[in-house]
Amino acid sequence: NAANYNLDYSRFNGVKADEEVEKEEEEATPQPPNDMPQMQELFRSAPPELKKAYHLLTQGRANGDAEAEQRANELVIEAMSKADPEVQQQFLEEMKRRAPEAADAISTAVTGRAAPGPAVVTPGDLGQTIDTLRREMESGAEAARKQMEGLQNQQERLEKLSSPEDFFRFMSEEGGLSQDDLQRMFSGDQQHMEACMKGMLDKAASAGDKEDVGKSRTEDSEKALKAAEQLHSALLGKELLEPAVGAPATASQPAVASPPKAVEVRRKPEEEVLIPDHRLQYEKDEDSRYTAVKLRCSMPGVADMSAILLDVSERHIRLSTCAPAPRYAVNAGPFPVLIDPSAARAKFSKRKEELSIEVPAKADR
Repeated sequence: NAANYNLDYSRFNGVKADEEVEKEEEEATPQPPNDMPQMQELFRSAPPELKKAYHLLTQGRANGDAEAEQRANELVIEAMSKADPEVQQQFLEEMKRRAPEAADAISTAVTGRAAPGPAVVTPGDLGQTIDTLRREMESGAEAARKQMEGLQNQQERLEKLSSPEDFFRFMSEEGGLSQDDLQRMFSGDQQHMEACMKGMLDKAASAGDKEDVGKSRTEDSEKALKAAEQLHSALLGKELLEPAVGAPATASQPAVASPPKAVEVRRKPEEEVLIPDHRLQYEKDEDSRYTAVKLRCSMPGVADMSAILLDVSERHIRLSTCAPAPRYAVNAGPFPVLIDPSAARAKFSKRKEELSIEVPAKADR
């Protein structure tokens, strides 16, 4: 029956096809001017979210709607995170030209870095940088000057040392070494000596400002280190070889210093000790008992008794000489009889340059 199929389709007159809806939205989206072919090409290849974001951004700026601009930014970030790198770069460049403040925020959210822009250096910033550099250089020069004065004072004090007491006092004041430290160092405790030297180096390095002051400060530190090494070598009885003269080191390519080599000091050979001509004589009484022991020594070059060291015991007579006299030594004994050291008599003849010693024998008990 045809009446059963008499349907009224007027209620679907307001329904539009999907193609018509997309066409209307595309027509409603503002298009860039015709004099921007690159931007037109970008819009044709851009995702729908980017087109909608551009539409919201344009309307928001025209109407002063901050919420619309915020929503546009969110859509741009979402769209750009899905777009190709080339599309991202082109869009950010265009946004940088039209809206720099929005371009930085979008670029940071999408790529993790702000949109590139020229660095701006103001005269105020440049002047502040110059003042900072000037203050640093002046501070470094002052610290280097103070350190050099300290080194010169120490050198002057070292040159004025004239006795072991002065040396010990200097080591105690400047190096912080106690009497026990010095005794252990000179007794041959190598480990303790190295520890003390390291402490002196650390103390010298920590004196003054810790800040780097450039080449002058480096040269002063090297001089202080060399002075400490020379002092250490002097304690060990060695001397340092001077480094070979070579090309000066540059800041970009520092010289590689080889470790200092220590060589034994060639000391002047000590003067040979001579045994002078001498004669030992025993005196006896009528009963052939020993009564005295006599010793005569010929000692050319000796001026008087002040240069002779005499040691008399019950069994021996020993003597030696000291500077400026020639080095002589005599060791007479042991004797077949005990002698009395307290009754010994010595006489030196300047004309003959001869020493005579007579010691009586101890009386029998």
